Amino acid sequence: MERIRVCVVGATGFAGIEVCRLVLGHPNMELAMATDRKEAGTRLDAVYPSFAGACDLELSLPEPDAIAQAADVAFLAVPHTASLALTPELLRRGVTVLDLSADYRLHDPQVYEQWYNTPHTSQELLSQTVYGLPELNREGSHPRTGRAPRRRPGRPGLRAGLLSHGHGPCRHARPLRGPGRR
Repeated sequence: MERIRVCVVGATGFAGIEVCRLVLGHPNMELAMATDRKEAGTRLDAVYPSFAGACDLELSLPEPDAIAQAADVAFLAVPHTASLALTPELLRRGVTVLDLSADYRLHDPQVYEQWYNTPHTSQELLSQTVYGLPELNREGSHPRTGRAPRRRPGRPGLRAGLLSHGHGPCRHARPLRGPGRR
């Protein structure tokens, strides 16, 4: 199987570094590019010493042309609203986008504006996005992204009728492993 070339945009943030760690440990993925506006020009292992020996990538700026040239898939681990401009540009260039922010979770632009106090600037994409666990939304899953997650904390609540797909945003956080960021 050909390895999937991955770019992590916002690689030095909490979610971004976790995606980098997962990609580096995945047998069918290659971390081809990592970006960070503040740390561009710095090696990832200089920002996170626990990556020494595992990754020698230099962080770069999140430029759509460079991402499209380097990667098949881009994980956008950026603050809410930051992916609104980048996602359409990457999609136009043929990159599969996995946005970890809330920018494409809600399909109703009015609900998005209510939650995030800003209008959605690429509403034309909202009807094309899929949010959720692949095992619950199989038809929207990308076939090359590998194994399903082992943790499915919301699934029992959904099955028991305690949760519904219409609830608002849900946050999950866990600490970094190892010495963390410098």
